[in-house]
Amino acid sequence: MHRSVVHGVHDFKIPNFNAVQRSHGVSQATTSATFKVGGHDWRIRLYPSGNATVEGDDEYVSVFLQLVSNLPAGTTCVKTSVRFMIGDPSGTSLLKVSGCSHNHTSESRSWGYEKLISLKDAKSKYVVHDGSLTVRCEVDLTKEPEPYTSRASAVVGAGVSVTVPPSEISTQLEQLLASENGSDLSFLVEEENEIRAHKLVIAARAPALHEAVVATNNKQEDDHAAEVVRVDDMKAAVFKAVLHFIYTDELLPGDGTRLLAGDMLTAACRFGLTRMKAMCENLLCESLTKDNVLATAKLARRHHCKGLEDYCIDFASTPDVAKELLKTFISSDD
Repeated sequence: MHRSVVHGVHDFKIPNFNAVQRSHGVSQATTSATFKVGGHDWRIRLYPSGNATVEGDDEYVSVFLQLVSNLPAGTTCVKTSVRFMIGDPSGTSLLKVSGCSHNHTSESRSWGYEKLISLKDAKSKYVVHDGSLTVRCEVDLTKEPEPYTSRASAVVGAGVSVTVPPSEISTQLEQLLASENGSDLSFLVEEENEIRAHKLVIAARAPALHEAVVATNNKQEDDHAAEVVRVDDMKAAVFKAVLHFIYTDELLPGDGTRLLAGDMLTAACRFGLTRMKAMCENLLCESLTKDNVLATAKLARRHHCKGLEDYCIDFASTPDVAKELLKTFISSDD
């Protein structure tokens, strides 16, 4: 039996790094999407303003590789060798940091560098023309051979482990919402769209929306009448997206969500859905163009989204975008 090595690579792009760095204080991380290497889930945690476990760390960018998934039964650690790389816009000054081997355990899931690069160098040398910074992580994972156990020599009850299936609660709640099974509440949106839901889920997940349900219930003279709560000044598609988030803790998948991100942000603020608000802000950052940057900045200011507003200002300040915006402004006066 021989050990095998699995190689994996993940590029973590941080759009408009300067704005992200300003909006993330010391010890505040931004994380990459989850990626797989060797059957395990991983993500990169990057601290734009440093992790600051040591004095002076706030002058550096910190980065770590984090094991997300649980260790397989009978496994005490996952052994990796990690390298982080950043390429500069000219392609002449590649920053490559090679790491030694590390054992990721249940107690020590992350490994990386408190001082990957100075913040000054990151901004002056490695931020590309569109304002982004990309960190590449290369992982070599050592897979240990699985021990062979003779069935004849196995002892009943010795070393027994049970594989725990992944949680399906969000999927089940999504199905509950779609099926309307057991629903005891209706929302009337755009005068004609009646959307069914469950009072207990609304009460547990969206207290601000539940207050509207309670207020409607108090106004009804007939206690046995079906509860119908009016939702004014909101599109049905946006309210359906709100309910999907309430039930699943995630945004609706698909391009339609990106198109509704501004309205969804407004709805998230209206109903006090902090996580949804942050997710919509990120979606708006990813969708930012020279054509929508001013409108997005106004939306951010209206809803006190400072991180999104700073991102818009930095985006609009880049030479190419600023030039286009100036042309548009001059043309509008003709």
